[in-house]
This record gives sequence, structure tokens and C-alpha cells, in this order.
Amino acid sequence: MTSQELKNSILQFAVQGKLVPQNPQDEPASEIFKKLKAEKEKLIKEKVIKKEKAFLPITEEEKPFEIPDSWEWVRIGDVSDIVNGGTPDTNKKEFWEGNILWVTPKDLGKLNSNFVDDTERKITNAGLKNSSAKILTENSVILSSRAPIGHLAINTKPISTNQGCKGITPYDGLNTKYLYYFLKKSVKLLNDLGSGTTFKELSGLKLSEVLIPLPPVAEQQLIVDKIEELLPLVEQYGTAESELRKLNNKFPEQLRRSVLQYAVQGKLITQILNEEPASKLLEKIKAEKKQLIKEKKIKQDKPLSEIKEDEIPFEIPDSWVWCRLGDVVNQIADIDHKMPEKTSSGIPFISPRDFYGINEINFESAHKISIVDYQRLSKKIKPQKGDIIFPRYGTIGVCRYIDFEKEFLVSYSCVTINTNKNYTYPKYIYYYCMSPIAKIEIEKYIVKTTQPNVGIASIAQFLIPLPPLSEQKLIVEKVEEVLSYCEQLK
Repeated sequence: MTSQELKNSILQFAVQGKLVPQNPQDEPASEIFKKLKAEKEKLIKEKVIKKEKAFLPITEEEKPFEIPDSWEWVRIGDVSDIVNGGTPDTNKKEFWEGNILWVTPKDLGKLNSNFVDDTERKITNAGLKNSSAKILTENSVILSSRAPIGHLAINTKPISTNQGCKGITPYDGLNTKYLYYFLKKSVKLLNDLGSGTTFKELSGLKLSEVLIPLPPVAEQQLIVDKIEELLPLVEQYGTAESELRKLNNKFPEQLRRSVLQYAVQGKLITQILNEEPASKLLEKIKAEKKQLIKEKKIKQDKPLSEIKEDEIPFEIPDSWVWCRLGDVVNQIADIDHKMPEKTSSGIPFISPRDFYGINEINFESAHKISIVDYQRLSKKIKPQKGDIIFPRYGTIGVCRYIDFEKEFLVSYSCVTINTNKNYTYPKYIYYYCMSPIAKIEIEKYIVKTTQPNVGIASIAQFLIPLPPLSEQKLIVEKVEEVLSYCEQLK
């Protein structure tokens, strides 16, 4: 899937009501539509807009897909004023070089954003009066309707257009950006509606008859917010379309990595004010670990080296703290390196060859070992719910998060990271281990022999940015929300 296809899919989900949840407390769109029609009648009565021929009722056959019950299918012409543009006589100098913005399809095609606030040419008041050009109020949508059909922008200032553009001013109750993104999604449809021989042109009548799914007002804004949260991610994480093409049906790994990078940089959520800083949290983690060592539940590790300023790869929020992975987990260990005898049944003995999907383990095909061997080997470290399996040979760092209760053992080709369940949110540690910053740490410590590997002591030295506890949870929720959308959009 290309980045453009991914964007199109996000917009398609948006206008189908699948991007944000519906709120049963919202005023339904059927009521909003009544108000929109009343506003339109008022504008006609005040001669602000012209009365056009009534549209035909919308039939079931016309509706291209199902929408939520609180939404309403309407025609664009019923919920907005569509204005044609015009060009003053180019032979009359007094009509040109004025201060009225005059946008053309060429201007729209050169834009690097969703907005237009300047134009290559400008006209005078005389030029406006002596042409069919009209002034569009700010916050309208401008659509190039010929040569080509489909360039779009929202004007941030009053503006006029040439005859190659249509201005669409939504009535109160239709969110301009929602309309913009709907039209963005509908460019192919708009082109199909165009007619002409030398070049296609979309008429104002055809445009006004286009169906648009109308959500409740509050939901329109939520949809816009969600679109504008997701599209920059696609832009940021999917710039190389050739890379995306290679992914085929696999999860867009570049996108996934970049989401995780944002997460561990503190850029995925807003920081919580007045929360206990992570430096205090780190003290509690160390105190608990010290107590576990005292109770002989875990072994004393070698001291970790202090973090130097030139080691820190990026800035993190003030409430966060840089630390070593060994500081924030209870234990990083593997089992004895002597391979236990395989049995036909017994306890699963897994290795990275049993990993599949994003976070799945195939226990059925895994080697089995006897209960006696399991009890002997698991004395050193036993994988538990909330722990992380970290391969340290071969596919180094392609981790698995244990989100279930099950008796099994992990091959010595991996370490088990026994997380602190009281003062860290274990899945944050997992997403850190899968992030680009962890990959950098792996490269820093990897031993490149016949079989590249990274030692247990080195894994403990990995730099990790630690947020306050409640932020860890929020980061995980946001990561999983964004990644779930990407999984749906595959």
C-alpha cells in the first residue's frame, strides 16, 4: 500500500463513520440538516444567494455505503453555497494588479498545504465588478473544476477565483475541514462527473448534486481532529513509497517504527502537569529491586555505568528521566546454555523460530521439555505475564510481550526481561524494546562474530527514556490506537 493509498483509506474510514466513536448524546444530523435548510432559505430570502431548482430526493440506490444512524445523506448544494469564478478582461490594465486575491487551478496546484493565503495574480475592485468573479468569505473550500479537476484548498482570507475554480462556502452546521477532507477523498468521483472534449470540466450543478454523509456537528470536529492526527504520521513515516511497496501485505514497518520513536520521545501525548516526575519513580524502582535482592528473589547485578551527556540521543520532557534498562526492570537473564532433552509432550520450550505475526508465539509447534527439566531450568528465571522475551542472537531485539498466563520456558537464544509491575507499565518497556532507540542501542553493543549477538550485561546498559507512570500507560494506549488503525488500513 502506498502512502497515498493509506491516506485515502483514512479518509474513507472517516466519511464512513469508522474513524471515531459515535456519541449518542450528539444532536443527530437530521436535525442539523433542518437548520441548514432553514439558513439556506433565509439567505435566499435576503437575496444573498440565488434560489436554484430543487434537488431530487436521495434514493437508496444512490447511497454508496452505510453510515451511522445519527448521520444523514445530503447533497453538497443543500449544505453549502457553490460559487463560480470569472476572469476580468486581460486587456484592461485597470482590472489587474489590485489587492483582491484571485486564485486559479495553477495556484492551487503549487500549494504545499491545505490553505491558500496568496495568489500569483490579483485583481482590482473594477475587475471584480466587470467580471463574473465573486468574493468568497474566508474558510470556504476552493476546488479546481477544470484543468485539472481536484486541486483543493481552504482560503484563510477573502478571495476570488477564475472560472477554472468553484468556491464552496458551507452553511453553519457543516465543518469546512470535514467538507475539505470529503472532497479530497472524492477526487476520482469528481473527475468522473466532469464532461468535455478538449478538457474535462465539473459544472456547479453536478457538484451540487454530489452526496455527502453529514455527521453530527461535534463528531465532524472529532473526525477532522483524528484525520489531522493520522495524516501527518503517514507523511512523516511513509515518505519513501518504494519502501512501502515492498511491504505488500505486511504491517507497514516504517510507520510502526516511527510511531514508536515518537512514543519514546514524548511526542505522542501531552505531558501530564503536576505528576510525580520519573526521577522519583526511578528511586522507588531501585528501592524495590534492592529489597528483592535482599530477599534473595533476584541476584545482585553488576553496577551499571553512569549516563554521560554525549550518550543522550535526543531531548525528552522535563518530567522524564534517562536511565539504563537494567535500572528499571527487576531482572534480565537467560537459562543454562545446555540444551534440555526434547520430549513428545510436556512444557513448551520456545525460541524465535516460534515467533510469528507482530506479537504471536506458536506454542503448538514449539519443542517440548519434561516437567523435571522445566522446574530445574526455571529456577534461574521463569517468564511471567508482563515480561518481555528479547532474542539476543540472530533476529536480535524482535521481542515478544507476554500478555497471558502460561507455563513455558525460553531458549537461551533469548533473555527474559522480568519487568517491574508496580512502578512501570510493562508494555511501555516492550514498546521501547521494539523502538528505533533500542535498535540503536543494539547496534552499539552487538558483537559481530559468526553469529552476531548481544550480551546480557550489554542489554542492561541500554539507554531508556522513562516517563512518569501514568504517562507510560497513556503512551501505550496511544501507540496501540494508532497502530490498530494502521493494521485496519493494510
